[in-house]
Amino acid sequence: MKFNQDEDAKGRIKRIKLLILDVDGVLTDGRIIYDSEGRDLKFFDVQDGMGLRLLRAAGIKTIL
Repeated sequence: MKFNQDEDAKGRIKRIKLLILDVDGVLTDGRIIYDSEGRDLKFFDVQDGMGLRLLRAAGIKTIL
């Protein structure tokens, strides 16, 4: 029997129902700046946001 890694990976991916992520260092690049009122602002990549939207559209729940 030949092992097919692609098919095995596809099968495992189809079973994913939920993705839980920490925001700091995962969806940000680690930079923090402070505005004139002392509030911290973090930098996010818009591509990460699009990836989360695609996951949700595919029926995968996300928790940040």
